[in-house]
Amino acid sequence: MSTAARELPDRYAAAEQRHRWNSNRKVVDAPTLTAPIALIRSGLGISLDQMAAKVGVSRSYLCRVETGSRTPTPELLAAIETFLLDQLRFRKK
Repeated sequence: MSTAARELPDRYAAAEQRHRWNSNRKVVDAPTLTAPIALIRSGLGISLDQMAAKVGVSRSYLCRVETGSRTPTPELLAAIETFLLDQLRFRKK
């Protein structure tokens, strides 16, 4: 048996161990966190393009954040929050 063939099960074991460790961590589920962003944005009549330009990311990246396929950074969440709150305040006037 070659050395590579003997190492393969060890690689799988290491990957399995990492998976177990990651699945045991308590993390916020991205879709749960970001789903309200799309609802609020669309409820305010703001397009994906408009909001992406204001918060400083591409339209495609913001779409991925809203659908939960990308986890936003804390800085991006803060920018989105600030933008949406400003829009809500502006609409109340």
